[in-house]
Amino acid sequence: MSRIPRVEWIALTCGDIYCIVQLFAMTKTETTHSPDARSAARVGRIQNLVCQLGRLLESMDSMCLSELDITVSQGYTLMVLPQDGEVGMSALGEALGVAPSTATRMVDQLARKRLVTRRSAPGDRRAVRVALTPRGQALRRTVEQATASCFLGAFAEIPAAQQAATIGALELVNACLCESLKAGCSGGICPTQ
Repeated sequence: MSRIPRVEWIALTCGDIYCIVQLFAMTKTETTHSPDARSAARVGRIQNLVCQLGRLLESMDSMCLSELDITVSQGYTLMVLPQDGEVGMSALGEALGVAPSTATRMVDQLARKRLVTRRSAPGDRRAVRVALTPRGQALRRTVEQATASCFLGAFAEIPAAQQAATIGALELVNACLCESLKAGCSGGICPTQ
């Protein structure tokens, strides 16, 4: 496999990521006390940066997986499946945040590539259990390594002194967004940790 190139074209810099988390932490405090035009502008800036970050992360995933002959959705599915063991289709759909029919189509694609196996659950022939094949397990490890390599190169610019603060602030952004979605969250989207 050829070396995955370092990402040089990302428009959202590591400084922007740090800016997102600082703005978010500041705005969360301000908006609970006095929502004004300044905090509304910060919220708008955070929303734009988070949306841009989401698009860039998906583009990075696509770039990292392009040489592996799988789509981003297939890569996400491989990463959700347990390395050893099996999972039911309903649980897989929940973990991916998609409808069961979408999860079934994804499993169909992975089965055609011989990356997963399906079998009826004992005692209920309608329930389907999915597991990675040895080939799927190997590809899952490769996906983990490829994406880690891509992200390591992209985020190497964050100074060590700011890495812990960046992680904490991104966790805060994640937790706040999940809290906002709680009423309509369909399972696997929001982490339970």
